Amino acid sequence: MTAYEAERLALHARGRRVTECGSLLGFSTIVMARVARHVVSVDRHDGYPSLGLKNETERAFRNNLDRYNVANKVSVVVGDYHHAREYGKPDLLFVDLDGTLMTTLAAIQLLPAPRVALHDYGRFACGGVAQAVEILLRRARGWTVLERAHTLVVLQRR
Repeated sequence: MTAYEAERLALHARGRRVTECGSLLGFSTIVMARVARHVVSVDRHDGYPSLGLKNETERAFRNNLDRYNVANKVSVVVGDYHHAREYGKPDLLFVDLDGTLMTTLAAIQLLPAPRVALHDYGRFACGGVAQAVEILLRRARGWTVLERAHTLVVLQRR
């Protein structure tokens, strides 16, 4: 995530209850937690197993939350995104998962929020994100693009 994307993401997270699907080491989590009411961060914390790069990231993630003094504003959920449902409906859903269509759409459908921010939009290796946006805008209707900042796109339900 670029500095500009982080700045724009923080703007959309300000004062909101946020659910984040995919956090890796916590950069976006920290960006949002600094300004959000609360962040529920969901990640399996197993690195990039689909690329054969499996590693444990939870310890580094929690250390980063402590280092930036936001741990008290983040509920950490180790597991798949469907576990976030237990925390209620967010005001903003931030999706930064594996970039596939199936996973991206499933997270959006399972965790309905009036505003959805997606990372990796337009990135070649994550083509499913752009496909999911296309489906929401053209087929599902009821969505509009609020903003695009590099590979961050923010949608709003009408």
